Amino acid sequence: KGTSTDVTGFSFLLKPYSFDEVTIIGAGGTARAALEALDDKCLVKIVRRDEGRDKKIRDAFPYRAITFIDWREVEKAWSSPLVVLAIPIDAETKLVPSFTPPDVLLDAVYSPWLSPLSKLQIDSGKELISGVELLCAQALDQIRLMTSATFDSHDLFDFLKTTAERALTK
Repeated sequence: KGTSTDVTGFSFLLKPYSFDEVTIIGAGGTARAALEALDDKCLVKIVRRDEGRDKKIRDAFPYRAITFIDWREVEKAWSSPLVVLAIPIDAETKLVPSFTPPDVLLDAVYSPWLSPLSKLQIDSGKELISGVELLCAQALDQIRLMTSATFDSHDLFDFLKTTAERALTK
């Protein structure tokens, strides 16, 4: 059995929250990892550029209530309390004109850090979970799997996040 540290990273970051509805922008591997990490009862909207992936996602998550939204209607995404951005930076920058800060934005982009939408989210005073935080959360199980070490996940996460953010702001 394999372990997806993308899934465990999202799970670690989202564990303190409870959402009835989530929008994921993107339909690739990162989006699917986020989808797997969400509570089974959560209603999910997926904004995607290509409907060609819809069937594969439905087949992989047959128990999920998923609504697909065309990329041209991305403004509908921002009404969810949690929005997960799981798209490349070049696609993300195109969303700036439609952006309305959700209660929580989880932006998987870590380069550049901070991305334009992450900056707008911070400026709004609403909560941001950054791509750097996602990388640090993914690292927890990577370290655990490679070393069999035991450690306090929250302490190590805080250390990794502080170290990464310090390096990025130099």
